[in-house]
Amino acid sequence: MKRSTRSAGAIALSAAMLLCSACGASEESTGSSVAVQSSTSEQITTGAAAQPLTSEAASADVMTMNVGGSSFSVALEDNETVTALKELLPANLDMSELNGNEKYCYLDTELPSAPEKVGSIAAGDVMLYGDNCLVVFYKSFKTSYSYTRIGHIDDNAELEKALGSGGAAVSFSLNENEDTQESDVLVAYFSRTGNTGKIAEYLIELTGADSYVINAAVPYSDDDIKYQDSGCRANKEQNDKSARPEIAEPIASIDSYDTILLGYPIWWGEEPRIIDTFLESYDFSDKTVIPFCTSASSGISASEANIKALVPIGEQPGGRRFAASAKKEDVSEWLDLLGVKKKITEYTAQDLRALSDFLLGKPVGAGLAGKQYDLDGDGAWTAFDLCLMRELVKAPKSAGAEEI
Repeated sequence: MKRSTRSAGAIALSAAMLLCSACGASEESTGSSVAVQSSTSEQITTGAAAQPLTSEAASADVMTMNVGGSSFSVALEDNETVTALKELLPANLDMSELNGNEKYCYLDTELPSAPEKVGSIAAGDVMLYGDNCLVVFYKSFKTSYSYTRIGHIDDNAELEKALGSGGAAVSFSLNENEDTQESDVLVAYFSRTGNTGKIAEYLIELTGADSYVINAAVPYSDDDIKYQDSGCRANKEQNDKSARPEIAEPIASIDSYDTILLGYPIWWGEEPRIIDTFLESYDFSDKTVIPFCTSASSGISASEANIKALVPIGEQPGGRRFAASAKKEDVSEWLDLLGVKKKITEYTAQDLRALSDFLLGKPVGAGLAGKQYDLDGDGAWTAFDLCLMRELVKAPKSAGAEEI
């Protein structure tokens, strides 16, 4: 989610409008909307969200939460809060610990809310506190606080363990029925700490690809990946090239996809063995498989060679290693080098007015939930984004942003 700020105010907005006027003086107006590739902005409509695509029960009323290598299904409520939240997904959140019973994160977008005194919290409850604080509870207790209900995780026996004792990187995505597939590109990835998941979400946003999270049937705990412990689970698996960890909820088929973007962290210089499980489970002989990985220092070359030697692959362009600090622009540049088609974004005069109202501090409620107005990729909505959008839209003044 984007951190949207109003601190620049009308002064910065006015300055940017002057720049807009200067920038647009030599350009000829071409209409009220324009398509632009996502290399400078995010798409309005993303592809299918990260999910096990084989679940027959998957629907728009279920949200998937991934944390610590585990996946949990959140049965959603039917209310305005959930409707607005869906527009923000998929999303990667850094959630903080509170009181030994919950994780929380303040969203950058206010959601409609209808708080009520719930009386008691049940482990697995997902709630909204106020209008922008998302809370996941992993213990049951009584409370006098008011919340808006979002959903509940029924199968929550491993929830506390997966969330851990401190802060947690948590991703949320909507389940879609398998027959909603619109893309011939699949982003399939395994992410234990969330670093690879972040890169995967960038790829999904930029390409509109479908996605599938490779989750271990037996989730990896922190102790399982302690590098210094030669007897830890990951050490044993990486030292055994025949190890094939079982995958939870394998995707039924990849036949309808032409290109697979395959992501994973580097463990001991190579791909985790669960990636080998995934590769040996399907026929890639007519697919283009493009690896990407995250690591602190190790490169991708050893894992690329392993993948190429493991199963027949139609085509395997050079992959890319990303640091945990990589930004969406870095991922976009890689896609450009690969020649992978990116999602097209259209902006209209209505978008121009909405962003202008936001920057002027006018009430917008949840109307901007899910909008992607960070055109310059700096992580904030500013007057300069409005300037760029105005150049793209070329709308008549009467239908565009308010003159400042």
